[in-house]
Amino acid sequence: MHPPHASRTCQNGGLLIQPWGFLPQAPFEYTPTFIGSFVGCNHLRCLKCKQPVLHLDDWEVASPNRFDGIALRTAVDMAELDWLKPTPDIAPRTYYCDCTFQEVASPVSLDPLDPDLEDRGIVLHWRCEGHPLPQPEDQLSGLTLGPLLEDPEVFRQFAIGQIQMDDSPSRSAHPGVDLRRLYSTIVGTPDAPVIAFRIAALLRDPEPVARMNALAFFFYFPTVEGAEQVLAAARHRATLFDEVPHPAYPKRKLSTLLDDTLERRATHVKDMALINYLRERLLAGKTTDDLLWAVATFDWEWIESNSVRILKADPKQLGPLLMSMQNFPLERIVEVMLRIQRAEVVTEANIKSLSKEVWAPS
Repeated sequence: MHPPHASRTCQNGGLLIQPWGFLPQAPFEYTPTFIGSFVGCNHLRCLKCKQPVLHLDDWEVASPNRFDGIALRTAVDMAELDWLKPTPDIAPRTYYCDCTFQEVASPVSLDPLDPDLEDRGIVLHWRCEGHPLPQPEDQLSGLTLGPLLEDPEVFRQFAIGQIQMDDSPSRSAHPGVDLRRLYSTIVGTPDAPVIAFRIAALLRDPEPVARMNALAFFFYFPTVEGAEQVLAAARHRATLFDEVPHPAYPKRKLSTLLDDTLERRATHVKDMALINYLRERLLAGKTTDDLLWAVATFDWEWIESNSVRILKADPKQLGPLLMSMQNFPLERIVEVMLRIQRAEVVTEANIKSLSKEVWAPS
């Protein structure tokens, strides 16, 4: 086995996952960021006893005060440990090291700063130990990495689902999940930017499923190489996205995922070309639930000075506008509200009603 790589550690220390969740088998597979589905870490170690963290799916600790991690780690036959008992088909996963154990029925982040751990009474010294760099001959859920990374046609077949991994989470529930798994696997290698640009090329692919998977990839990786190409593709949205049914959710248009992806990038990168595009959408009344928020992230002064024009184009943006001002000084809020009221783009009653809703004491 290749040695662990210090820079390839799972986000926030790693994730414990329930038996019906996704725990990859390949040691080089890890989660550099949230990729749209919960992925458990398969290379955890206890900082206290220095032993690897292992797990059981078919047994649980029936007598916690008799737990013996060393005996469990070295046991040949679990039935000989009378403080264990078999579990039913749907039961928590038992993670353990030499010094402690934890039953997991839902994802548990090992981020030591996560307040949810303390709220749930979970005190663990477990952390992701790092994951090795993949090699061309390695297999990712039944697929050899070399051809996927080196042959553009094999890669496209993979991107549109003609070639599939053995054990990915549901593709209908998680569009683009295989692309995200592949990219996560090769982060930190020279192949990563190459694959990111190949994914960007899929944004104009004739197959709608290819465009969907590429958008879903850049939604979860909004700052990687090639992500700026989403805006370039959006310039042709009328033919590529606006009237195209979403392959995973046919009642929607693919443009909904396009807008979500653009807005997410706008909250992570100060891309002025993108911000200008989103400004144009706001002023044209072509709004979504999060469009105003996306522009306001880096450019609230523009939102403030154009508040009347925005509301003339779409009065429903009053709520997001008020929400975006929650932490502003009172005099600044009053100035904007008076400007809106004088312009009569929304009714005074609407302003008062939404103001009470937004700023009501919690």
